[in-house]
Amino acid sequence: MAVKTVEVNGLGEVKLTKRKGTKRLRIRLSSNGDVIVSMPTWLPFVAGEKFALQHVDWIQEHRLEPRLLLPNLKIGRSHKLVYKVAKGLKPSVRVTIDEVIVSVPIGQNVKSPNVQSTAVRGAKKSLKLQEDILVSRLESISKITGLKYKTVRFGFMKSKWGSCRSDKTITLNYHLLDLSDELMNYVIIHELAHTKHLNHSPKFWALVEKFAPVYKQLRKEVKQAKLGW
Repeated sequence: MAVKTVEVNGLGEVKLTKRKGTKRLRIRLSSNGDVIVSMPTWLPFVAGEKFALQHVDWIQEHRLEPRLLLPNLKIGRSHKLVYKVAKGLKPSVRVTIDEVIVSVPIGQNVKSPNVQSTAVRGAKKSLKLQEDILVSRLESISKITGLKYKTVRFGFMKSKWGSCRSDKTITLNYHLLDLSDELMNYVIIHELAHTKHLNHSPKFWALVEKFAPVYKQLRKEVKQAKLGW
């Protein structure tokens, strides 16, 4: 896959992606406000840029505003976001055993872009500290289902809750820690099922259903869940 990020008037950054099998230009808006243009490999990147420019009005109308990290927000399973007024010119963040504490300079508020970016940095650190929860859950479900994986990786993916490679390497999104246990379990079962079927064929869904009988409802809820900040 080839990727290029460009600046488009009225939109800011737009990600252009060339992927095999893509037959036409298509625009997708992520939950955190990113604009992604999928395009055939044979088209020049400038065609994708022009396509985004032609649809500026539609994108602006449907684009979701990035989620704000507000006071007392629960982060993962163990942390809470706290804002405190403090001296200094720049916001800073400190992560304790159960809190993400953001120091906000006098004259700024929690919605200020630089304060929010600082809060995001702290929140990500907090989720990384909770990584063992995902490891334990994956190992447990793997043993229950008998579906084995090679290794596991973690990341802050913007459009996927998880993925599985052909070598059975599973990648889990740290933001799974913000989902309920039921939805987290479904995503893990979904990725483990890919160790047997690296597709979404009827056999794949039958395997998912074996361990998550109400997977259709869970799948719907996962799709509706907001990913990231």
